Amino acid sequence: MKLAQKKERRKKNAFVPYTVNDTILLVGEGNFSFARALVRRYQGVATRLVATSYDTKEEVLSKYPEFPIVLEELEAAGVTIVYGVDCTALESNTTLQHAVHTMQQALASSSEQVSKTLQSMAVFDKIVFNFPHTACGIKDTAENNRVHQRLLTAFFNAAIPLQKPAIITKNWVGKKQKPQLSQIHITLKTGEPYTSWQVGRLARLTGQLRLQTAIDFYPGLYSGYEHRRTRGGFKATKEDVKAGKKAVANIDISKIGNKDTVGARTYIFVSTTAIVEKQKLVEYATQLSTEADGNEDEEDSESDNDSGAGGSYPGAGNW
Repeated sequence: MKLAQKKERRKKNAFVPYTVNDTILLVGEGNFSFARALVRRYQGVATRLVATSYDTKEEVLSKYPEFPIVLEELEAAGVTIVYGVDCTALESNTTLQHAVHTMQQALASSSEQVSKTLQSMAVFDKIVFNFPHTACGIKDTAENNRVHQRLLTAFFNAAIPLQKPAIITKNWVGKKQKPQLSQIHITLKTGEPYTSWQVGRLARLTGQLRLQTAIDFYPGLYSGYEHRRTRGGFKATKEDVKAGKKAVANIDISKIGNKDTVGARTYIFVSTTAIVEKQKLVEYATQLSTEADGNEDEEDSESDNDSGAGGSYPGAGNW
């Protein structure tokens, strides 16, 4: 198959790995346009979405001139926004703690659920870090790679405690609806230096995560998403900025090299502990389902026997 045909087929099969029922944490947002894209795509997801940035609000406003428009849309939808969040120290961030607990209180249907929620921040189905970069500007490629590997490793360790544990939902019956594992998403450009970061290996070395899959990332699937560099939204000369030229979306993630089939990919990781827990839950639920089927068979048998004895038992044959 020719490369052009392969590219077209993969683009046709691309999908967005989120649902309206997901509770989502976004870290490292730039102009928050990815949060906006999720809100536009999934009606109702806004109240289950916490979007964070490493920058303060003042820094975001300074770096991304289009942010006020994005912010207005997010606030109108009810998205929780937290500034100044270090993605390598999530659980200890008191502002994030408060935001998560407030969100959970709004979603909880009983005081008992709220009480349990306030004891933990492990509430997220998806924790997402798109295009991580330190903007450190280190010229030495090897050292630059090490800096980003340390960033990703620290992020993984910080995100793991915030993953929602695998549970059986109330509507779970037999094997029809298996418990879903919470996920950590990392989206990177294809090619170097990103390949050398070895993100899958870094996750595995935590001892708590494994790569579940990797999917192609197409910006066009996310209406309103505008990729930005860590240093800011403008990719222009000083003269352009002084002239008031508006920021435009960086097209780097859409560029596809001659040997590549896609410009960026999303790597999806799941907890190895959760996988074990899920297997136990499946076995337990299957056992319950089997026992329930057995009880029904016994009841049917007793009903038949009572009916055969002349229907002397009240209600015989009508169970």
